[in-house]
Amino acid sequence: MVVVIDDRLWNMSSISKMLAGTDSADRSQRSRNLFYVSCSRARHGLAVVFLDDLPEEAEATARAWFASGVIHPQKRQQAL
Repeated sequence: MVVVIDDRLWNMSSISKMLAGTDSADRSQRSRNLFYVSCSRARHGLAVVFLDDLPEEAEATARAWFASGVIHPQKRQQAL
């Protein structure tokens, strides 16, 4: 199963801010619930893809939550 996270298109939740711990309590709870439901449906394998760069705090949380998996951070290159 692949879960694609794009926090730019929806303002009711922000998975990256929730992971970083920088969001309001209400929106963070909604984001956490959405992320849980999305990820818990996988039966055999799970890949979580973030379309935006993650803040360092969010990446650290993702590494802790998915400690048994592999995390491949890829920073977008800035246009010259």
